[in-house]
Amino acid sequence: TRFVFLIIAALERIFNRCMEHSLRIHKNFTFVSMARVFSSPAGSAIIAPISARPKPAADLKVKEDEHEKQVDWICPANAHGSIVGAIVEQRFPTPYSLAFCLEDTVREDAVADAERMLRGTLSRIASAAEGGSFFLPPIFVRVRSPEQLLRLEYAPFSSILRGFILPKFFLENCGAYLAAIRSIGRTEEYFYMPVFESAAMIPPQTRREALTEVRAQLDTVSGSILNIRVGGNDLSHAFGLRRPANRTIYDLRPVADILIDIVAAFGTQYVVSGPVWEYYSGEGWEEGLRREMELDLLNGFTGKTVIHPNQI
Repeated sequence: TRFVFLIIAALERIFNRCMEHSLRIHKNFTFVSMARVFSSPAGSAIIAPISARPKPAADLKVKEDEHEKQVDWICPANAHGSIVGAIVEQRFPTPYSLAFCLEDTVREDAVADAERMLRGTLSRIASAAEGGSFFLPPIFVRVRSPEQLLRLEYAPFSSILRGFILPKFFLENCGAYLAAIRSIGRTEEYFYMPVFESAAMIPPQTRREALTEVRAQLDTVSGSILNIRVGGNDLSHAFGLRRPANRTIYDLRPVADILIDIVAAFGTQYVVSGPVWEYYSGEGWEEGLRREMELDLLNGFTGKTVIHPNQI
């Protein structure tokens, strides 16, 4: 309970930004930065790739002091008709957020179909929202590249679409992403969440200089940046490392050094959320999560990515 409370308190910084921009978000909505599937203590956030088989939903109840809050988690699903129906019929406890993934959950040869299906899904949600009185979650799209971000037909859905997740964000694509943000910003206002997970950050002799350059460029669109994420697992894989359940990401020193450099570069201006904890069952995973969350907070991270209801 103590750690859930700390997450909620820390993440208020993100939602104050949302409220300042007049987003229609419930005052208790808690947005935990996104993994493929994630949930938050004060609601749930669902991220659905555009091409995957539907999975059954599972319910989870979480008690904090005298307040009981229910979290629904949804496995990645392709049944967009079901997703639209679930929103309209309010099958999920509110508040929650929804993200559609066009990146690593979609095969290269399925991208065109995924984009077409996404347009259809957003169209149905927008149509339902025009005459409906249901809770409309903040909707985000995780794109594959700056080129796709510009190519997407987002304008017809500006009334329901809140922003985009930018994976593998670093010096090699930063300029292209920011150019896309500026181009879109001429007609629409969205929020963006860059994810720092590129292996290009590994060389220590160039990393800090590169992060400084990325920070300088990102500052030119800082008002549009909702949250910065870090890819602890992607970076661990690049080194051929994996932390066991009884250790933390900070015990993997090559990875920890990168994460700390990211916080040092961005933490004074932006909300930087902690990396994914990949365990949710087996011996010792809960204590490992608690220990890593303590270290996240001590090292300047705000919030934690969750990938399974057991982690709430």
